[in-house]
Amino acid sequence: METHHDISDVEDVSSLHIKKFIQYQKEIGNKPNYINTIIKSLRAFYSYLVNEEYVSLNAVSQFF
Repeated sequence: METHHDISDVEDVSSLHIKKFIQYQKEIGNKPNYINTIIKSLRAFYSYLVNEEYVSLNAVSQFF
């Protein structure tokens, strides 16, 4: 991921990266239920990261 998006740490992931990932999932034809499952998983993962202080900002909560 570092070579394509200049991301080397979880702190480097922004809400824009996540939005683009969700958009890509739609473009390749994944169904809404599958995409919603991805979003739920990302929410849970970022909640964990914030609670454990790996990140200071929840990149998912800004737009969902």
